[in-house]
Amino acid sequence: RVLAINRRILGEGHRNTIAVEVQRGRALREGGRYREAAAQFREALAKLNTDNPDTDPFRVLALTGLGRSLVQLGSAEEALGMLQSAVETGATRLGPDNYRTAEAHLGLGECLLALGRGPEAEAEIQRARTIMAPQAKAQPVLMAELDRAEQLEK
Repeated sequence: RVLAINRRILGEGHRNTIAVEVQRGRALREGGRYREAAAQFREALAKLNTDNPDTDPFRVLALTGLGRSLVQLGSAEEALGMLQSAVETGATRLGPDNYRTAEAHLGLGECLLALGRGPEAEAEIQRARTIMAPQAKAQPVLMAELDRAEQLEK
């Protein structure tokens, strides 16, 4: 309902509408609805203006969410470049210690695991863990996802 209201009042391309689309994509991904999540993230990414630094957090979240969804759908090769871009954009535009950057590292680690690149995956997941350690209480869902990824490594 919020998305429909934002689209009607603010328009399709408004940053707040796009923010709701990205969050909807996250909810779909976290609920295991990876195809729908991927479509929602693609839609949001298509609308984001790359020259607007106000949308950088949404870009990182959408790239990470799309990449992580694709990994779950068995398309790790397609996801790899997106997740590498999410890590780079997160580190340079949001900061290397931002939780969104940590999630991008986690997604890249998951992707590398799916590609059979264990040592590289372990390094990315550890980077995410290092970033998240001081923020653990503020980001319990991300911490739980890190715990699951570390179990998959073993």
